[in-house]
Amino acid sequence: PDRLHLAAFDLPRGEVQPVWLTIAIPEDAPPGSYETAVRIRAEGLAEMSVPVRVRVWDFALPARISLPNVFSLSSQLVDAWYRGREFGWDELKGEYYRFWLEHRLNPTSLYGIMQPPAEDLDETLAGGMNAFVIKYIYSGGARAEEEYFQQALEDLAAWDEVLAERDLYDEAIVYLADEPAEKQSITDEINRRARIIGERFPRMRRMLVLTRPVDRAFDGSVDIWCPIVGAMRPEDVREAHERGEQCWWYSVGHFFDLDMPAASARSMTWLTFKHDLDGILYWVIQSGWRAPNRPASFHPEPGETIWEAFDPAGHGGRNGIGNLCYPGSDGRPWSSQRLQILREGMEDYEYLVLLRAALADRPDAPHASLLAVPEQFATEYPVGTDAAFITQRRDAIGEALDELLGGAPTR
Repeated sequence: PDRLHLAAFDLPRGEVQPVWLTIAIPEDAPPGSYETAVRIRAEGLAEMSVPVRVRVWDFALPARISLPNVFSLSSQLVDAWYRGREFGWDELKGEYYRFWLEHRLNPTSLYGIMQPPAEDLDETLAGGMNAFVIKYIYSGGARAEEEYFQQALEDLAAWDEVLAERDLYDEAIVYLADEPAEKQSITDEINRRARIIGERFPRMRRMLVLTRPVDRAFDGSVDIWCPIVGAMRPEDVREAHERGEQCWWYSVGHFFDLDMPAASARSMTWLTFKHDLDGILYWVIQSGWRAPNRPASFHPEPGETIWEAFDPAGHGGRNGIGNLCYPGSDGRPWSSQRLQILREGMEDYEYLVLLRAALADRPDAPHASLLAVPEQFATEYPVGTDAAFITQRRDAIGEALDELLGGAPTR
């Protein structure tokens, strides 16, 4: 199954059950090859042993995330699923922060209650967070009302003090609008609000998410453009950079659906590096948590599954869309194969950044060709695509970094 959690399981005769292993390497582990074994015990059978060999490179990934990202975390969906009875956000938020950060994702939110609040910045920044959203400014409904905007300005004023004191303007994001319609009255209102924010808080960065290419009707209002994958144009990225602006991209229906080849979930970061994009965004990874847990009587035993009614289908009937983790029986998130593969992609990006830095003064070095992202990387793949081209490329970059860095500090 897509979900991953540690528990004993029954295996009927004649069936095969893959087991996903994640090996965490201590930062101070000496480089070299290590050998161990995985032991399998089944009732009525002799213990079996599977050899495992791990190579530890002579370099370390940075503790701080390099690729800015928003893979939205919702405290409200946590409370909705667990109904605030047996488990609650306030008791478990540290676990969720760590879970996001362990996957090199920022524990921040686009909608509802913004995460993290100012009082949790020490914890999340220490864990490697490099971007966080502080306010959602405009949409239909209540956010379209002037009263909401005036309150938002008060909230931004409070954040301005925090950002100034801690020098966090380069990490904070003001979320201007989410996929606004191409309508003059809406464009005018977003521009009005963005102009006021820019005048009062000139160091704050304003992001706009679009289902269309970069729309110059918002010129002067946007510091971070974020078009959908299908509308991203490399020339828009270059022109944004020339104006001193950033350009991210975001996915809906690309890379992370349940039925896509494994290579998909690992590709967005490589293509981000290829096109010199500044960040990636995915609107939520808990979409399937919207319905309250069933049954009404909720008293799980340790290890018990409590989401028999969990539906992996997202909007539009796309399996797994918006859902990369599962609500565990103890209130903590359970990972998925797709999320683990995404983490590999986030680490691939770290390899590329390290190699680019190592080659900055040696552009003619033999390893320079490894910075060119292979043409096999794509936004969509046919079923059955073999992901070996990704692992082979990462291994080649690892060899190069091992030679170039040789234990040099990268933190």
